[in-house]
Amino acid sequence: MRPPRWVSLRGVVFRWFAYWKKTRPDMADECPERIDLDFLRYIWNFERRDAVEIEAQLASYAELPVLVLKSYKETASLLAKIPWDD
Repeated sequence: MRPPRWVSLRGVVFRWFAYWKKTRPDMADECPERIDLDFLRYIWNFERRDAVEIEAQLASYAELPVLVLKSYKETASLLAKIPWDD
C-alpha cells in the first residue's frame, strides 16, 4: 500500500486519537500508541527518500510480481477479484 501522504498522515493521527494512551490490539503489550515528529517526517518524505530504494530492491527479485496499491478503492477492487473459499 502506498497511499498519498495526506492519507497516511490522516490515518496516523486518527489512529493516535483512537488509541490515546492505550495499546492497539495488533501491538505488543505495554506499547501504547504514540506519534512523534520523526515518524511524521518519515511519512512525509517516504516517496522521495525510501520508496525509490525499496522499488530497486524489489526489482532484483524479477520473478516476484509487485503490485502497488495507492488507494482503499484499488485495494477493495483487488480483493473483490480474489476467489475466497468459504
